[in-house]
Amino acid sequence: MIGDFNQVLYSHEKQSKVSRLIPGVKAFMSSMNDHGFVDLPSIGVRFTWINNRRGHDVSYEKLDRPVASSD
Repeated sequence: MIGDFNQVLYSHEKQSKVSRLIPGVKAFMSSMNDHGFVDLPSIGVRFTWINNRRGHDVSYEKLDRPVASSD
């Protein structure tokens, strides 16, 4: 099984002036572990999403996370 998820897992995958906890991390990691999914490495741009704001309100994130079952 392979899938594409929009979940930031680590602080280096998000760049923003606002420091917040990343919602959903524990639940997503638990689900990945429960189903035997592995995070596939990606090559290319560091961030795949921007909120289209400017200045201090801009936020970048690594979304479109590829995961697959170990089978």
